[in-house]
Amino acid sequence: KGSYLPVFRACTSPVPESNAGDASVLRFLVGPKIAAIAAAALIVVVLSTIYVARRRVQVPLVGSSSSIAVLPFTNLGPDPGNDYLSDGLTEDLINALANVDGLRVPARTSAFAFKGKQQDIREIGAKLNVEMVLEGSVRREGDKLRVTAQLNNVSNGYHLWSATYDREFKDALNMEGEIAEAIATTLRLKFAEGPGGRTADPEAYNLFQQARFFYRQGLGVQRTQQKAIEYFNQAIAKDPGYALAYAGLSDAWFALYTFVNAAPEALISAETAARKSIALDDNLSEAHDSLANVLAAKRDHGGAVGVEAPF
Repeated sequence: KGSYLPVFRACTSPVPESNAGDASVLRFLVGPKIAAIAAAALIVVVLSTIYVARRRVQVPLVGSSSSIAVLPFTNLGPDPGNDYLSDGLTEDLINALANVDGLRVPARTSAFAFKGKQQDIREIGAKLNVEMVLEGSVRREGDKLRVTAQLNNVSNGYHLWSATYDREFKDALNMEGEIAEAIATTLRLKFAEGPGGRTADPEAYNLFQQARFFYRQGLGVQRTQQKAIEYFNQAIAKDPGYALAYAGLSDAWFALYTFVNAAPEALISAETAARKSIALDDNLSEAHDSLANVLAAKRDHGGAVGVEAPF
C-alpha cells in the first residue's frame, strides 16, 4: 500500500545502430505491438513518478540504518496507580520494535531517562541518535482502555503517523504488537515475530505488568522486590505456562540476592524460576539471560557463558 517507485537498470545487451530514433530501435528489438505496450507502460511510470513526487509523501523510504526511540507512554487515566500499564506497554513496544528487521531501537534504560520530562523531539532524537521518536498515552477507565500513539520525525518535529486504539481491557493483550506492526507497515519494513512466552489470560497479563512495574521501581529495595515476587507468583498461578512471568520471577529473586543481600535461598529460587522458564520456552531470550545471571553469581562462569540466548 502506498506509492510505486520505478526501478531503472543498465542495459547490458548491445543496442543496434539505427538512424530512425529510439522508437525504431524499440520496434527493431521487440516488434511493433510490444513496442506500443512498452511505450504506454513507460508513460504510466513517468506520470506515476510525477504524481508521487507532487504528492510529497511524508512517509520515508526506510533503509537498513533506520532508528526509532520509544519514549515512556504517559498515564492519562484518573488512577495514578495505572502507571504500570503505560510503562509495561512502553517496554513491550521496545521489545516488539526491536524484532523489526532493519530497525535500531535504543534500550529501555535510555528511553526511560526521559520519563516525565518535557523536551523538544528534536533534542531527544539528537541525544538518543535516532531518526524517529514514538510517544503516546494510555488511559484506563474501568474496563475501557484507550492508547494513543504518535510517530515523529526528529529532523523537523512533524508527525509521520498516529493512531488511537480503543479496546476492552481484556482484549488489549497484544496491543503493542498491533502498534508495532502498524509502524513497521508505515516504514515499509518486515515485522518479525515478537518475543514468545506470552499468555492468553488477561488477568495473568495484568498481574505480570504490575509485577514488572514493582521490579523496575527499585532493584535495591527489598519491599518492592518482594511485591514484584508476589505479583509474578499470582500471574503464574493464573497461567502456569507463562514463561515470561517465570523469567521475571527469577530476576526479582536475583535482585533480592544481589542488591539486598538476601539469604542464599534467594539465588536458588532465582535459578529454579529461570530453568522453569527455559523448560516452558527454550527460545525465550529473557529466560536465558536470567539463568546466565544466576550462574555468574554462583561463579559458574563457564556455565554462564555457555548459556545460549536466541537473540
